[in-house]
Amino acid sequence: MNVVRTAVLRRRALLASIVLIAIVALEIALVGLLAGRSRHVSDAVNDSGRQRSRSQRIALFVEKLHAGTATENDRALLRATIAEFEATRTHLLADAETLVGERGSDGLTPTAREGVRYQAAAERVLRDPHDGGAYAEVQALRDPLLARFEAVTNARAARASAAIVALQTAALAGALVCVALGALYWLAFLNPVLRGYEHGQRALAASRSRFRSLFEFAADPAAVYDTQGNLVEGNRAAAELFGYRRGKLAGASYTVHVAPDCHDEVAGNLAIALAGRAVEFETVFVGADGRRIDVLASLSPIVVDGTVEGVFGTAKDLTALRAAEAALVHSSERFRSLFEQQADPVIVLDEQRRCVAVNVAFERVTGFPAETVIGKPLDVVMLPETLAAVHEQMDRVAAGEAAAFRSRIRCNSGVVLQVDVRAVPIIAAGRVEGAYAIVRDVTEREQLRARGDLLAQRTRDLYLVASSAGKSAAEQIVDALRLGCESLGLLCGFVCEVREGMMTVRYAYNPPGSLPVGFSAPLEETLSRFAFASSEVVAVEDLRTGTWAGDPLNVTYPWRSAIATGVTVGGRDYGTLVLFDVDPHAESWTSEDRDFVRLMSALAGSAVERGLQQERLDHLARHDQLTDLPNRVLLGERLRQAISAARRYGQGVALHYLDLDGFKAVNDGLGHLAGDALLRLVAQRLTETLRASDTIARVGGDEFVILQPHARSRDDAETLASHVIAAMTRPFAIDGTEVRIGTSIGVALLEDGVDAGTLFARADAALYRAKNAGKNGYAVAQTS
Repeated sequence: MNVVRTAVLRRRALLASIVLIAIVALEIALVGLLAGRSRHVSDAVNDSGRQRSRSQRIALFVEKLHAGTATENDRALLRATIAEFEATRTHLLADAETLVGERGSDGLTPTAREGVRYQAAAERVLRDPHDGGAYAEVQALRDPLLARFEAVTNARAARASAAIVALQTAALAGALVCVALGALYWLAFLNPVLRGYEHGQRALAASRSRFRSLFEFAADPAAVYDTQGNLVEGNRAAAELFGYRRGKLAGASYTVHVAPDCHDEVAGNLAIALAGRAVEFETVFVGADGRRIDVLASLSPIVVDGTVEGVFGTAKDLTALRAAEAALVHSSERFRSLFEQQADPVIVLDEQRRCVAVNVAFERVTGFPAETVIGKPLDVVMLPETLAAVHEQMDRVAAGEAAAFRSRIRCNSGVVLQVDVRAVPIIAAGRVEGAYAIVRDVTEREQLRARGDLLAQRTRDLYLVASSAGKSAAEQIVDALRLGCESLGLLCGFVCEVREGMMTVRYAYNPPGSLPVGFSAPLEETLSRFAFASSEVVAVEDLRTGTWAGDPLNVTYPWRSAIATGVTVGGRDYGTLVLFDVDPHAESWTSEDRDFVRLMSALAGSAVERGLQQERLDHLARHDQLTDLPNRVLLGERLRQAISAARRYGQGVALHYLDLDGFKAVNDGLGHLAGDALLRLVAQRLTETLRASDTIARVGGDEFVILQPHARSRDDAETLASHVIAAMTRPFAIDGTEVRIGTSIGVALLEDGVDAGTLFARADAALYRAKNAGKNGYAVAQTS
């Protein structure tokens, strides 16, 4: 405000100065005019006196001529005087008439006529000195003409005096006006301008002080560069970011603290700022210790009087942001494909309703880069007037409910979009940990409503399947296949594993009589050969027409329409997802249908990965890590199942408890690695010796247990024990060394009223008796 007021006073002072200068110039002109007028009056008075003198000389020479006393010199002087009189008489006499009389009707003034007559009479006398009439006329006109010239002289003098007095008065008045205007100029303009200038200087100093404080104590690093890109000064935050002592880099080029691979990019943006435009970009700085620092940098021109004199730069450390992004990618990679290929914008929110992630559709629709909203509250894209209603709906989501509502969001370009928001809680371990906010632009709803709504509904349903709690991976896959068949109007769906040229059905949603789980067929005879290891979706309206009519799959299967795509698990090609129907598809497959199948594939791949992981965990929990045989846990489960089946169907069960004879000598003599190798060979040989229905488990260091579920009698049990002892007596080869061991076996048979624990105890007691009897033999537990 002070600057504006000072500028106004300056303009007014300039205008007043111009007026004052003009008045002074006018005063100078008046003084010059006064001087010129004075000279003019003086010249006019002198001219009048000379003409009067000429008139007197003419009269004198005429008298001499008339008296006969004139010489030739007098005659010459008379002629010269008459010539001078004639040259000046016209304007003098006209001037005289203007001052003392008026012109006549003949255009000549009386004085002019008298002057002509006077000159003519003098010329006649000059020609004829004895012309008495001419002489008399000269004498008669002399005195009136002299009187006329006297009047002219006096009139001119009076008029000049009056003009001089007027000019003097005007000059004096002008001088007084100049003095008054000078005083007014000082009081009204110059003095306020000077005071305004002083006030402006103080305000400027205060502004500089405020800028210095803002610059110095800013949370983000800031620096000033000259037009050559050399660092002039950096603030405290900049010194802390780079790890340099304050002033260490003063005068150094920006290339000192910018990563070499970013020099060209920074140079280009620096040129943009020096051209007068602000620019923001991401780049990499280098600290004093050589570490790379990701930053969001902005450069703004420093403009002074219309000239760019430097560049002001700020930087925001993106290290924390990058770490958050990495953590986000790690935690959500299983659902990334499903998330990224969603046609509508999706925002993942944490419990505080901060944006954790956004998909590509969000960036495309809103124009906001992901890094500008990650870590920010949901409010960043909402309009202020919608916040209350939005948070009311999100409160429902925080309570575990899904919410759907209409709202408006602001794009990066400033455009406001009408959107439908579907918010689904993210529930883990029975606790709401955040929400998926699925945003749909309904601005062009009239054109895309039917297809868009269908895809959104499918996607929302698929998200509900993906986020369903308490279901296994297999159940989620079947639910997704069911949803796909219902949404696309198809009969059945399968997730198939492809391995070694064979396709095997692992998960199925199908009516009775269709392909069962476990069904296998050569890959080349199935539709999966086109979809496996491909990112494309294979969609066929009718398999019995066109190039599909002769395909081998039409010979084996009754399908008429199908849609399929590949499935990846853990970054590798796993198999395919295929949906079939026995009738041709009524409508052409749309891009939304293909996108939906891709989403189903992503969900299936993630679920299969979870299922395989769970299977691996279950296997580890029930199997011995060294031999991969069932451990005591799995043995116990199978033993309880066998006892239950035996009692239900009247079958027998035998339990064989094995202890290796001579194992300790091998382990001590050849080392633990050899001992482990021997245990693996024993496990392999026992597996080869037993029937598929038998179970061999490792329950201790060199102890194994065989479950024989179909032992019809004691003889069956003893026969198996004898086979095992015979198998164990054959030598083993360990690293080229032949090793021989034996085995002692305790056998227990199932009886009425005997449970699994009792059966174990009896087998253990029988083993003790077999070892005491000389080893490498078996003993059968006593029955009650």
